[in-house]
Amino acid sequence: MRVPVLTVLILLSTQASAGTLYKCVGADGKITFSDSACQANTRAERRLEVPPPAADSTRAARLQAESERLAEANAEFNKRYAERSKADAEDARRDAERWAARQEAERAAAAARQREQEELDRQAELMVRAARLERCRRSRFGC
Repeated sequence: MRVPVLTVLILLSTQASAGTLYKCVGADGKITFSDSACQANTRAERRLEVPPPAADSTRAARLQAESERLAEANAEFNKRYAERSKADAEDARRDAERWAARQEAERAAAAARQREQEELDRQAELMVRAARLERCRRSRFGC
């Protein structure tokens, strides 16, 4: 009589981890989880079916496979991140080169405008001097 009862208890204990889980919310808002239906003064918010746990070897194999999948995904992410970082650095270098070239072109244009203005000023000064000399020459009193 003891052996069948003990066997039934062992079988029930392995099944106890699988089954239905109830989330109950009391009138005061307190949340409780139970393996039996909610009491009359609470409302059932969710009923969850809990699958039985996998055997240890199956679980370990599944965890190993998941770990390997995550490692591969992480390696792929790191590879893409490195490629993107390299591309971003190259873009930044090209932008810096374009900016430097633009600055140099602006400096060269400003220097050319300055030289042109100086030449115009020099020509204007020569014209003023020539006009004064011409007035002096035409004047009866001289310069």
